[in-house]
Amino acid sequence: MKLTNIKSVGILLRPSTPELKEMFFEAKRIFESRGIEVIVEHVSGGMIGVMGQPFEMMCKKVDFLVTIGGDGTLISAVRRSYRFQLPVLAIHAGKLGFMADLDIAELDDFVDRMLEGEFRIDERAMLQATITTRDGDSHVVAFNDIVLTRPSISKMIRLETFVDGRSFNTYYGDGVVVSTPTGSTAYNLSAGGPVLFPLTQVFALTPICPHSLTQRPVILPG
Repeated sequence: MKLTNIKSVGILLRPSTPELKEMFFEAKRIFESRGIEVIVEHVSGGMIGVMGQPFEMMCKKVDFLVTIGGDGTLISAVRRSYRFQLPVLAIHAGKLGFMADLDIAELDDFVDRMLEGEFRIDERAMLQATITTRDGDSHVVAFNDIVLTRPSISKMIRLETFVDGRSFNTYYGDGVVVSTPTGSTAYNLSAGGPVLFPLTQVFALTPICPHSLTQRPVILPG
């Protein structure tokens, strides 16, 4: 994926954080001083008293997205915008900055280097799940992980798993975590799963408190 002839950027802020207003206007100044139009998502804009645009409308107009917040803000933006295949730049203003590691003080220099082509876009794997009920199918996407767990704390869940349509294993326990490489350092790691290199096209299937000690995490091709 490449960025050429950058004309506009869409900005999202961490929800319920109006104190990000000053940081937003600093980012806006930096982009507009380079001739890049800034569009703010309407919920974020309403939070700081700025006119914004609905998320999907914004995504159709911009060349890339910028989040101002923490890793949660970044993950939410990636999940919501995946259909538009937009690069996302994360500015750290939250509690967790494992992925959102660019400081606002570094943005000025970063944008100059970006316009000179001195940047890299990482393409990371995502997950899509289909949930089938009597009411029909619903679809969800995930940047980190999808968790299948028991409906009640007093009961054990039984999960039959299939890989490429073929029976793979039956798990008994609290559930399983299906994790992308990006999400492998989150719930997956806490459940005893492996850390995966972020740019690989694989995923981890990790049982949560399995009834049998022989049921261990496995890495499967994407």
